[in-house]
Amino acid sequence: MTALSGGGAGGSEAPPVEASSVGGAARRRMEWGLRLFLLLATVGLTALASLVLSLAIMTGHWETIVWHHQTLAHLVSSANFTNIELHVTWYLDDRVARLTVRSKKSPEASEVARIFLVPMHGGIWTLCIALTV
Repeated sequence: MTALSGGGAGGSEAPPVEASSVGGAARRRMEWGLRLFLLLATVGLTALASLVLSLAIMTGHWETIVWHHQTLAHLVSSANFTNIELHVTWYLDDRVARLTVRSKKSPEASEVARIFLVPMHGGIWTLCIALTV
């Protein structure tokens, strides 16, 4: 036996190790780690979304609609209509606005429409008027 053959005093030789099998094992571990991460991320985000949706259903308030005096006054004053005029009247402690549309052309039909802008809150299936006594 020569020193290059690898035969030692015990006479047992280690099986030859291929470089591709070592890289393949590391790649398989990395793929399993990526799959596990994606699975846990999916389960976690699904649980978080379900929690947020459940809280929204239990509270019943997703959005609140209010009408600001300054913004509404600015919109009415800056409206540039040739045939109609807009007027705002506030009711119920200045929480409800009545928008009156008047025609400039015909004096007999002075009021064309009345629009009430009421504070509201909305949930998933409902949109409710938010007026308290």
